[in-house]
Amino acid sequence: MYITVRQGWLGGKEMMKRILILCAFVFALGSVCRADLEVVYDNFDTPQNNSFYGPFNRVDEFGDDIYLGGIARTIEKVELECYANIRAMSPTKYAIFRFYRQDGSIYEKSDVEVHRPGTLLFESKPLQIKTGYSILNIENINLPMHDPSFFWTLQFYGLEEGDNAGMILYKTPSVGFSYGDFWIRSMDADHQPKADFVPYNFGTSLSGNFGLRIYASSAPDVRFVGAEPVENGVEVSVFGAVYQPIEIQSAAQPEGPWQVEKYAVLEGWTNTFLLHTDPSLYYKAVAVDKVPPTISYDDFLASYQTNSCVLNIQGMPGSHFGIFRTTDAVQWESVETNYFMGPNLSRTFTLGENKAELYCVQELPLETPEVIRITRCPDQESDLAYIRGPRGRLAGISYSADAVTWSKPVKERFSFFAADDSNYRSGLLTVLFPRHYTEESNFHFRIQLLD
Repeated sequence: MYITVRQGWLGGKEMMKRILILCAFVFALGSVCRADLEVVYDNFDTPQNNSFYGPFNRVDEFGDDIYLGGIARTIEKVELECYANIRAMSPTKYAIFRFYRQDGSIYEKSDVEVHRPGTLLFESKPLQIKTGYSILNIENINLPMHDPSFFWTLQFYGLEEGDNAGMILYKTPSVGFSYGDFWIRSMDADHQPKADFVPYNFGTSLSGNFGLRIYASSAPDVRFVGAEPVENGVEVSVFGAVYQPIEIQSAAQPEGPWQVEKYAVLEGWTNTFLLHTDPSLYYKAVAVDKVPPTISYDDFLASYQTNSCVLNIQGMPGSHFGIFRTTDAVQWESVETNYFMGPNLSRTFTLGENKAELYCVQELPLETPEVIRITRCPDQESDLAYIRGPRGRLAGISYSADAVTWSKPVKERFSFFAADDSNYRSGLLTVLFPRHYTEESNFHFRIQLLD
C-alpha cells in the first residue's frame, strides 16, 4: 500500500485521495506458528536498552506472574529468549523452565493479597544454554491453564565463576499482561531453596518483563460478527484467534461474486475494522495463510509543528518487510527493512522541507542466513559459529570439514532480539561444531530455514 505525506494537516477526504493500492505483493513468507495454535502471551516486541537479567549468584530461580490473552487455554509451546556468556561450554550447563499455580503463601509486605508461586504445574527437561543470544523452545507441553494468572520461572544449573546467563528484558507485552515487577527465590549452591519467593523491581529505569511467547490450543475459528454503517463507511466486526490473518469480503448477493475489502491480522477475540466503502448487503471473514503488509491511514498522523509523520503498519508476525519513500514517484529510497514481531508496528519519519513524500510498505523475501563470525575455543572440544538470519525463524544447520560429508542438522531458532544495527535487524543463533585442529582447517556450513 502507498500513502502520500505532505507537510501540514490532512483532512479525512484529502487523506483518502492520497491512498494508492499496491497491486503486486511478494507472498514469500509464512506464519510463525501452527494454524491450530493461538498466541496467548507475547513479549517480543520492544526490547529495553539492550538489557538482560540473570541472577548474580547464577543459581537463584526467577520469573514472573502473567495473565494470558486470547481464549485458548491449553498451553502447548513456549519460546523464551536468553543471553549467555559461557567460558567453557558443557552439557552440564543448562536451564529448567517451570509453571506454578499462584496459590503459595501470601506475601506479607504487600498492601493487597498476593500469593507466591505454589503448586508446580510443569517442569521442562534440561534446556542447553550456550554463549550468545538463543531461543529456548519447549514444545508438547499440553497443560490446561484456567487460572486468571500464574507464574513461570527459570533456573540455571552448572554455571561456574565467570559464566553469565539471563533473559532479555522487554517492555509491556503485546498479548497478555504482566506487571513491572518479577520474583526471585534464593537458592544455595546445591540449588535448594534458602527462602521463599520475593518480588523485585528495577525502579523507573527498567520494567521487569522478559522475552517470552506462549502458544495454546486450540484456536477458535474465524467468524463474521456484524457490520454497522458509520459516517466514513462501514464498521465490520470479526471474531478469531490472535495473529490469525484474514480477508474481509463483501458481495451484493449471497452467492457472490465476493470481493476482498480488507486484509488484516487479528489482534484477538473480537476485532473491529473500518471499511471506507459504501455499505454492502453481505459480508464475511475468511481465514487465510498470510496477508500482505499494509499501512493504516485511519491512524495516520502528520504534523506541521513537528515536521514528522507516523505510519501505523500491520503485517504477518515473522514476515520480512521494507518501507520505501519517494518525493517524485520515480526514485525510491529504502528507509527501513525489518521483521514483524507482532501484527502491528509504528514508525515515525521526519518530513523534508516543502516536500510531498510518498511511502509504501512491501513484503520482502526472507533474508539469507549467513555465518558472520567464528569463535575459536582452543581449550574446548568445539568452536562456536555465529549465524545471522531472519528473526524468530527455525533453521537446520549442518557442518562439514570437506563439503562432502555433512553432519546431522542441528535445529536452532534465530533470536527475536536484534543481532546487530544493520538495516536488516537480523536475529542471531550460535551453533557448536568440532574444534579446528589446525589454523588451516576450514569448516563449511549449510543452513536451511525450516518454517
